[in-house]
Amino acid sequence: MEPASQSPEGKRFDYTEFSEDIDADGEVLIEVTRNEGTATALRVSSKVLSLASAVFDKMFHSGFKEDIGSSPCLPLRSIPLRDDDEEALRTILYAIHYRGEKMAGNPSVQLLSKIGVLCDKYDFAQALAPWSTRWIDYAMTAAQGRDLESLLLTSYTLDAADMFWKISSKIANQQSGGFGDSPGRQQYVVPEEMRGTFHDSKFAL
Repeated sequence: MEPASQSPEGKRFDYTEFSEDIDADGEVLIEVTRNEGTATALRVSSKVLSLASAVFDKMFHSGFKEDIGSSPCLPLRSIPLRDDDEEALRTILYAIHYRGEKMAGNPSVQLLSKIGVLCDKYDFAQALAPWSTRWIDYAMTAAQGRDLESLLLTSYTLDAADMFWKISSKIANQQSGGFGDSPGRQQYVVPEEMRGTFHDSKFAL
């Protein structure tokens, strides 16, 4: 791996110490910030990103493509995504590059929520579907209350329709009384018109 890359902002980014080859033959570096504030770079494939995300595909084919060099003599192209959650982005990149051995088990409800945000932002939902459905199903098994509500929103952002209705059914079954009767529920994760449907479906199951 080359010792450094030039970022779009013109700052030289040294990734010799903090780096990871998700694809050792990749020609793109995704720059992210870890929780402790240190920068790291993830070496990935532009082809994989293009196939997995319409957002990245457009990026690589709209004036960006000529800046990417596949030759060892050319610098790797650096894409700074410093505002994105590092763990969520890393998990997505592992999945779409088929590096499942690098994943640390099933994501938590909180991590799934962050993954959903990035999938919505970069249009990764379809490419991630084989993993996200399994992850949500696993998380739902022990989820209660607010965690179920979070998973409901995550299943929506990940376009996991079957999981959305499965979680909806579990929420409806767990709800006692009307959906408007619960204290502290001034903000809902689903639109008001859907809450009546959940309430009705509880008694139809």
